[in-house]
Amino acid sequence: NGQLVANRSIADTLSDFNLPLSQQQHSGVVLEGAIDQFDAQYQLLKFKLGNNHALWISDANANTRPQHNIRIRVYAKDVSITLQASTNTSILNIIPVVISEISEVTNGQAILKLNCDNHLLLSRITAKSIQQLGLTVGQSVFAQIKGIALLGAA
Repeated sequence: NGQLVANRSIADTLSDFNLPLSQQQHSGVVLEGAIDQFDAQYQLLKFKLGNNHALWISDANANTRPQHNIRIRVYAKDVSITLQASTNTSILNIIPVVISEISEVTNGQAILKLNCDNHLLLSRITAKSIQQLGLTVGQSVFAQIKGIALLGAA
């Protein structure tokens, strides 16, 4: 007895707080975009995120080349928040975002909906972190993305 509960883009569906998908343990978003460059030395793909930002994605198989459109998955548990961009870190993907929504706290955790050049990300953090950092809707912060899954061609 299935029923249609959403009919919109995958990014909008996965990040909708009114749907159970965004509240699950493995919540996250799927982003589509173009590969801007391939760094052969480090086996990294540069994924364009809007006009001004990019994400580096590990591609050990080196099957994807520049100008190919791909889909990536970013899990909310792999996105942390900082008030200032970190420089001395092993995390390659640190991008400016605006907090567009904060979910209700459940079991001491909440999901933040983040906007970067009209691309949505989710971040699962503790209620304590929200309080300690003083996070509010509309605030500009930095998302630190620890892991990205390459899903393949778009």
